[in-house]
Amino acid sequence: MDIAQHLEIEIKFALKNPEETMLFLENNATLLKESFQKDTYFLPPHKNYIQKTPITEWLRIRESDKWNSINYKNRAIKAGVSENYCDEYEINIDKAEDAKKIFGVLDITPLVIVHKKRKLFSYKNIEIALDEVDELGWFIEFEAKGDFPSIEEAKKYLYTIAQEMWTQLEDQDKKWYPYVLLEKKGIIA
Repeated sequence: MDIAQHLEIEIKFALKNPEETMLFLENNATLLKESFQKDTYFLPPHKNYIQKTPITEWLRIRESDKWNSINYKNRAIKAGVSENYCDEYEINIDKAEDAKKIFGVLDITPLVIVHKKRKLFSYKNIEIALDEVDELGWFIEFEAKGDFPSIEEAKKYLYTIAQEMWTQLEDQDKKWYPYVLLEKKGIIA
């Protein structure tokens, strides 16, 4: 069963050893792409995403040296705790600036901007993103791709790959980059 049509299943960690991890991936995985990404996160006028704890929804425009897109995510919550998967809808757009103008006319206001350099690899039926995020440091994301019998099986497989790589990981980070930046700036607690 392909459970990932509009479902993003991933785990993310702050990374203590980016150089060693990069070397492992360059020697054992397939580099899919490198990109610079500027993600601008927005608040619609009818729904303030940051009033809810934990934050579960995001609307963003991504500007990349490869493509531009509009993306909406709604993270699953179980017993008040953010899960490792979310509903995700994304469309490619030609001009990010035009999309921002449309958002402005609709009173959809910018909230925070995340700048990152990303190297994306394919390894054993998953995608691994190595992110260097301005103001936050290095992170690694493991995202399930393809067919898994269930969300739980996909998550279990991701943890297995993370352990197999011997990366030096901090505690798992279930917060999205914009959330962490908003905390750092004192906008949310």
